[in-house]
Amino acid sequence: MGRRERPLDPTEGPVARFAHELRKLRQEAGGPTYRAMAARAHYSTAALAQAAAGDRLPSLLAFRPDCAYLAVGEGAGRVVLWDGRLGRRLGVLADPETATYQYVSALAFAPDGRTLAVAGDEGTLQLWDEASRRRVGSPLPTPGDTVSALVFGRNGDSLHAMGNHTPPQTYPVGADGAAGPVCRRAGGGLTRDEWSRHLPDVPYRRNCDY
Repeated sequence: MGRRERPLDPTEGPVARFAHELRKLRQEAGGPTYRAMAARAHYSTAALAQAAAGDRLPSLLAFRPDCAYLAVGEGAGRVVLWDGRLGRRLGVLADPETATYQYVSALAFAPDGRTLAVAGDEGTLQLWDEASRRRVGSPLPTPGDTVSALVFGRNGDSLHAMGNHTPPQTYPVGADGAAGPVCRRAGGGLTRDEWSRHLPDVPYRRNCDY
């Protein structure tokens, strides 16, 4: 028989509440070992045991900078949004038409809390708009290695991704940083004739420097 878990007060904060809910879930499932639960949820046994003890949250969680929301990655590739006190489920980030069933390997909120970066174990990397629960653009290109860590730059205009077997990758994700690749892909901006044809009521301005 394993050691008896110490009592918890779920009102002490998010970590204690999460531990309380995890223990409750385990009890309702018939008391499986944390090793068995970890295998199903794609967490490490130590991460789940520490979470249930009230020591820390699992690594596949991300609080919004203002702590109003919590994003929780699941083994089926979904991300569930909770309020900061884990008292109410707010929504799910998932697109049934493009579900890949990869488990979520890393999460990160942008500094303004509006964008969430979600990585999958097969190397996928996607930005989501937190308010609309919709994808932001196409998936970002990666080397294909599992993304194990994500962090936004201080101003939110860049995203840094770390894999287990590949060098760190940096992605421009702000409006200014994204303009360059878009302009190069389009072969330049609109000419004056194209501008007057598509935007006749808007004064012309140079729109690409590439």
